[in-house]
Amino acid sequence: MSLAALAVRSRRMLDFVDRIGAKRSANTRAKQTVVVADVTLEQGRPKLDMSSVLPPRDKVGARTPMRCPICDSHLRNVLVRDLGGVTADLIWQLHAGECPDHGWFQTEVISRPPREVFAVDRPFGVARRVEIDGDEVYAFATVWNDVPDDQKRKRTDPFDPRYWKVRRQANRSA
Repeated sequence: MSLAALAVRSRRMLDFVDRIGAKRSANTRAKQTVVVADVTLEQGRPKLDMSSVLPPRDKVGARTPMRCPICDSHLRNVLVRDLGGVTADLIWQLHAGECPDHGWFQTEVISRPPREVFAVDRPFGVARRVEIDGDEVYAFATVWNDVPDDQKRKRTDPFDPRYWKVRRQANRSA
């Protein structure tokens, strides 16, 4: 490749990076920091490496207010998967954890405490059947379902442990 051709490609790549930077900064709020991705040439075309810009999707060993819906013990091997935001102020996550005695459980958080906790075959897997006192259970309703509607409409901390408690445990302790 000649020096002139390399200079043209370098200039094109810099123009491309400038366009991306300008577009990203125009779409971001004033308080946010703009990070430009690494750009390399691949087969003569600019290629973006977004791994330095995007946060990791799964948080291993994270903390969660979720507890085992059967025995109310702390969960181990907790994973929190960030599913992304629909809008800037919505939190959308999937929490999964393992009870040593009863297996894996998970729940979904979308800017409010979860409505139910599911028994699953593995983290982020499919629902499984759990038998409690002869009854088949696939999901455990939380006390968030029992909160009055006017309180549900107010801004609430989605990670407040009071609302993550499973209904049957709350009734047992009351």
